[in-house]
Amino acid sequence: MGGDTDDEGARPLDVQGLDASSTGFEFVDLGAVPEVAARLVAARQGIAERRLVDELVGELGLVDVRHNERRLLGRLVWSARGRRMIELRDGAWVPGPAAPAGIPQLAGRTLDDLASQAGELKAFDTSEDALFRAFLAELVGEGERAARIVAIVAGAAIALARRRGDLDYDRGGQARLGIDADG
Repeated sequence: MGGDTDDEGARPLDVQGLDASSTGFEFVDLGAVPEVAARLVAARQGIAERRLVDELVGELGLVDVRHNERRLLGRLVWSARGRRMIELRDGAWVPGPAAPAGIPQLAGRTLDDLASQAGELKAFDTSEDALFRAFLAELVGEGERAARIVAIVAGAAIALARRRGDLDYDRGGQARLGIDADG
């Protein structure tokens, strides 16, 4: 597992079930990332603001993390801040007053399985907005307000489903028509 840092005395955290080194970012338990970030900050206080995502990538054993995946990890880190598990003081992360915890609506969920779930909803409606609303309702419950991070992850899952071809919608929200070369 990752965890090697330049900090003296730094030790790897127990992130059992989150080590994605053999499978990739799509298989990380997204609901647990804020908790892991908070435990990482508690174990290695004073991590520079811009280094926490890199430290988290190493802790999770991830390799070749794409820019959009790093951005999503960064947003999950800021979710830990918003939930007061960590605080940013003078450009360094320190533990916050709240106990480390995951995101219940995303607990045990990976980007891969969320993208598959989003792909199953493609028959719901041909509009991107209706698909997004239906997917959020599945994650948080019909009529419930979704936390911003849950909505961000839902959007990332829909984008992955689209890239994988699980959704046959273009950006305008129209169903794509498969027309062969003979017309």
